[in-house]
Amino acid sequence: MPRLVGSVDRARADRHLFEFHGGIYEASAEFWMMAMKSRLQMAPQIAALVCGVLEDNGRVLFLKRKDITGRESIELPCVLIMKGENPVAALTSAFRTRTGIDGQVHDVLFERQHNIGSRKRKKFVPVLCFRVTAKNMSARPPSEFTGFAWKTFDDARKEKKNRNSEWLI
Repeated sequence: MPRLVGSVDRARADRHLFEFHGGIYEASAEFWMMAMKSRLQMAPQIAALVCGVLEDNGRVLFLKRKDITGRESIELPCVLIMKGENPVAALTSAFRTRTGIDGQVHDVLFERQHNIGSRKRKKFVPVLCFRVTAKNMSARPPSEFTGFAWKTFDDARKEKKNRNSEWLI
């Protein structure tokens, strides 16, 4: 069930009803509570994690990032998308900003599950890995990443992975 941003309580609904009608109750408090709930904003819901797989001679492009302790981890160029968002358009722009490569997104290679919740309170969303091609494959990642590496999926499974790439296990 979607989580509501804000809260509605009975006393507030009664007060609103009393002020709105000048002290005359024309409808029940339950009616006004439902009306107020419908005006509250819904929290955005994450629909999926979308990743780009740029392959060159059996090796895939991974981005490197250092955590607080200085340990390096790898991840695929990916982005979380919300419901109603176009995954191909979101991945195209995210792939360009994260790798510096102007890639073309093609079909889905494979699909997995990713936990976007905590380890205690799990919430799984689908992971869609799209095949990406590019004419120029020289990566220029931004400063949030320490570099990049071309690895096979078997080699990547042995490395420490970032939170967004834990599903590669």
